[in-house]
Amino acid sequence: MKKIFLAVTLLISFNTLAEVVTADQILAMRNEETGIKEYEYKVSDDNWTIDFSYGLSPNLMKSGDISSFRGQITIFDKATELAWIGYAAQTNIVISQATDLTGNYDSEVETLTVMELGVGLSRRSALIKDFISSPNIYDEVNFAALYSSAESDVLTNAMTGYGMVAGYGVFWRTSKSIHWGLRMDYHLHSLEDATDEQNEIEATASWVSLGATFGLVF
Repeated sequence: MKKIFLAVTLLISFNTLAEVVTADQILAMRNEETGIKEYEYKVSDDNWTIDFSYGLSPNLMKSGDISSFRGQITIFDKATELAWIGYAAQTNIVISQATDLTGNYDSEVETLTVMELGVGLSRRSALIKDFISSPNIYDEVNFAALYSSAESDVLTNAMTGYGMVAGYGVFWRTSKSIHWGLRMDYHLHSLEDATDEQNEIEATASWVSLGATFGLVF
C-alpha cells in the first residue's frame, strides 16, 4: 500500500508541474534533406492512438531478465487536458526480479508470466522541450489500475490480484499518423493464490521496464 501511495503521489506531482500540450500547439514536418517545412498541423486534430511496445530491464547487466509486450489505446478528451487509456501487457520476468517468493526452485532462473489488463488516464506535455528543442517531440505521463494474473512452471496454481502501472514516455512525431518513442513503466501488483484456504500464498510483485514504442495516430 505504501508503494502504491508513493507512486500515485509522484505521478500527480509530476503531472501538475508539466507544461501541457495545448490544443492549438502546432507540430511541423520538414523535409529531412532540405529542412524545408512541408506541412504543419495542430495536436487538436488527434482523436486516438494505438501504441505497441517491447520492454526490457533497465539494468543493462540483466536486461534479459524482463521481456515485456505492451499495448495501449489512448482516447483524447478534447474538452480537458487528459486522455483515457486502455492498457494490456504480458511480461516474462525472472522471479527474483519481481517478488520475494521462494521454494524448491532457483528464483534466479525460473520465470513468472504476468498478464495485465486495465484502464487509466494519461496526459501529454511539453516538459521535454526544456531539454530537447524540437517542435515534434512531446512526452506523456500515464497511470492505470490493473487486474493481473501470474503463472509459472514452479507454481501449482495461477496467482491473481490487482495492481497499477505508472509510466513516462518521450515521443517523436515523424508524420501526422506515426510516432516513435521510449517508455519507462513502474509496475506494482498484489497477488494471491486462494485456491487452498489453509495454504494461501500472497506476494507483492514490482518491477521497472524500459521499452521502445511504435504508435499510430488517428
